[in-house]
Amino acid sequence: MWEEIGGIEMAELKSCPFCGSNDIKPIIYSCVGNLYQCECDNCGTLTGKYDTEKEAIAAWNTRAEPEPRVLTAEWINSKDMLPKFGTDVLVYSDSCKKIFKAYFHKAWWCFSYDNSPIRENVTHWMSLPQPPKE
Repeated sequence: MWEEIGGIEMAELKSCPFCGSNDIKPIIYSCVGNLYQCECDNCGTLTGKYDTEKEAIAAWNTRAEPEPRVLTAEWINSKDMLPKFGTDVLVYSDSCKKIFKAYFHKAWWCFSYDNSPIRENVTHWMSLPQPPKE
C-alpha cells in the first residue's frame, strides 16, 4: 500500500529532472515493511526504495542536479537513479545473471519486446548504445 508522507515542505523537493513538474510527493510503501520513495505525479518518475524518508528525498534531489544523465556507458544502480519513464535501456538482473532490453514503468520494469513485467530483481541499468556509424 502506498501512502503519502505528511510533514514534508515542498521546497525540500526539487522539480522533476525529466518533465520539470513540481508535483512531487514522498510516499511510503508499507506492504513489506516501511520503504520510502519519491514520485513525480506528472510523469511517474520514481526514486529507488530507501529505508528512510530522508534518504528518498536526498536521492530525488540528487537526481535533479545537474542535467539528468541520458546517455552513459556505465551501469547505474537502480537504487541510486532510475531512467526516464518509458525509455528503453539495458537492465541487469542479479538473480538470473542476465541482461535485458527494458523500460521502467512507474513502479516496475517491463520487457521492451512485449511490455510484460520483469519478475527478476533488476539491480542495474544503462542507456542503450548508439547505433554503428556507416
